[in-house]
Amino acid sequence: MTNPVPLACALAGFDAATARRYQELRAAMRTAAVARQELPDGYGIRFMPDPLVFTQLAEWITLERVCCPFLAFALEWSAPDGVWLKLTGAPDVKRFVGERLLE
Repeated sequence: MTNPVPLACALAGFDAATARRYQELRAAMRTAAVARQELPDGYGIRFMPDPLVFTQLAEWITLERVCCPFLAFALEWSAPDGVWLKLTGAPDVKRFVGERLLE
């Protein structure tokens, strides 16, 4: 049996410039978010349908994968709904996302 990946962010692995950029992207995400949807295994967050927001989300996902490898990400852009970021994973991931990433 393999050990599951622990539910803990490893932000200490970022150098100062990367940590600063990560925080800038999180702040931009908070500003651009327009709705949140609870999913069976995580959360979906809807954002303004903007190319810059989409690009920032893709960059944030790249950084978040480094510090939180237990998360699964889906980034979608459809005409009627705008941009959706879905954060999902194992059973405890939903609680973790709700407590830490959506604060």
